[in-house]
Order: sequence, then structure tokens, then C-alpha cells
Amino acid sequence: SGGKWRSFISTTAPKYSQMFARRLSVVSRHIGQVRLASSSSGTSSSGGKWRLKVAVHSSPLHKHASNAKRVLDCGEDAYFQRDTPLLSAVGVADGVGGWADSGVDPSKFSWGLMEACSAMVSKQPSATVSAQEIIRVGYRDLVASKTVVAGSSTVCVVTLDRTTGAVTTANIGDSGFIHVRDGQILTQSEEQQYQFNAPYQLSILPRSMTSSLQTSPEEADVGTLTVRAGDLVILATDGFLDNVYPEELREILKNMDASDVDGIAKVLVDKAFKFSNIRNRVSPFGQRAMMQGLRYMGGKPDDITVIVAHVVQE
Repeated sequence: SGGKWRSFISTTAPKYSQMFARRLSVVSRHIGQVRLASSSSGTSSSGGKWRLKVAVHSSPLHKHASNAKRVLDCGEDAYFQRDTPLLSAVGVADGVGGWADSGVDPSKFSWGLMEACSAMVSKQPSATVSAQEIIRVGYRDLVASKTVVAGSSTVCVVTLDRTTGAVTTANIGDSGFIHVRDGQILTQSEEQQYQFNAPYQLSILPRSMTSSLQTSPEEADVGTLTVRAGDLVILATDGFLDNVYPEELREILKNMDASDVDGIAKVLVDKAFKFSNIRNRVSPFGQRAMMQGLRYMGGKPDDITVIVAHVVQE
């Protein structure tokens, strides 16, 4: 998404130095200008004894005119939350910012994918539909709709069976989820990368274009979680994950009420935004860059979107 170098069209090494130079000008434009918006709701559908109490916060690096009518302007990020009597599902997607160089709005793909995933869940009568199946059908339907001519994004989806409490996960790229219990991280998804800062990504390409960076929904990293009432499942785009270490997340959560999902989501986005603009900090992104022999100091300005889902058993 915005502020990152990970073009779908090209990932050649010489442009890394250009991205690092641009980062400083981006920081100067955005420091001290946190833009937060939130959407909070609990599951109200009748049927299951389990539910997710959910809040979403986002801080866009650049506002997009195409997002003006949305509850949240997430920049090039997007999200969905959908509840049925049998299933709860949440997801995040991060549009690949490199498309903007070709005149393509990266947010159209990420929002289109999330809307297609949400529609799939609303039509799905079964509680056993998996997170991977939601991504597969959502992506298929987006391609078939022909409403998006070009674009790509990462995606992470989590589902909760409202009858049994079973949770499935699916992640493509460098967005992800974190499972937390009593302030401790039990599980965190692993990012999928073709190479440094070139994550796995679903895509729609113009006929004239080919790319080796095309991921299938079948390549998603899938799994299940064993949850208890009171657990948190946090979904986030890399704007959060590239700026906040797991130990910093634990430190934040130890002083917060797990049921205060709106408060947690706001604090996490605020903290990631703050860290992204610190120039003398070794960020998670910078640490990985140095492991690749690249010089990068400071946070990584980007769109930041966080979903906090509190597991409730009634």
C-alpha cells in the first residue's frame, strides 16, 4: 500500500535506494497528523453461542477519493466483517501501491476483494466454510465481475464457527493475524514473500501484462486456532506489523481490558503510526532489510489497518 516499494510490475534492487530516500519526505508530510477512524460492532445475528466482538481502526497514508463514501478511508488497505447466524468472518487486504505508477488506484482491488469476500459469507449457509474458501470464492467472483481491470493485494481472513467455536485462518502475503490470550501471543501468522518486500499477492493483470508474482488462493498459508472466551484475534496489514514488535504488542495489551476492542484497536493504530515516523528506530521492517544487506533506519510510513476481534461465548 502507500509509502512502500513493492511494485507488482517490477521489484528490481536499484529502486530500494529510491524508496528509502522517498521515505524521509513522506515522514515530513505526515508526522503529527494521525488520522483515525473507527467502526465497532458486535455480532447480533441469532443462532450461535459464540460470537466475535469486533472493532476496526485505520490510519491512511494518503486519502483516496474513491473511499470518500466509506465508513473508513483505509488508504490502499481494505477490510470486511460479516456475521451470519452460523458464521462470523473478518478480513483485511492491502492493495499493492506500485500500481499507482501505472495510473491504477490500488484501493479498488483491495476493496473489491473484501466486498466479494463479504458477499460470499452472506450467501453461505454453512458454518464450516473455511477462511481459504472465502478467499478463493471472493477472488473468483471479483475476477468474474470485471469491475476491476488491474490491481493486486495481500489478504488475511479469519472465520469463527458460531456453534462450535472452531476458527480457521488463511493468509496470503505480509498482512496477518495474531492470536492473544491473557496478554500473551499464542500464534502469529508468517508472512509469505517472493523476495524481500515482494509479498505473495492475488492479482488481476491487463492482457498485455505478465508477471511472475501471481499467487493462487490455493497457496494461502492456512490453519486453525483453538480459542477460548476472552481471547483476542488481531488482524493487521503490514503498516502495523512492519512497525510494531510482538513484545511491544504484549506490553500494550497487558494494561488493557480485552473486551475493549475499540480502545485496543485505536491504541494499536496510534502506536504503529507513531513508530512509523521515528527516524532513529530499528523497526521490524528495517531489521529484515538489514538481514538482506540493505541499509534502512527508522519506521516505515504506510497505511495502517487493525481489526481487533474479542471471542465471546454466550
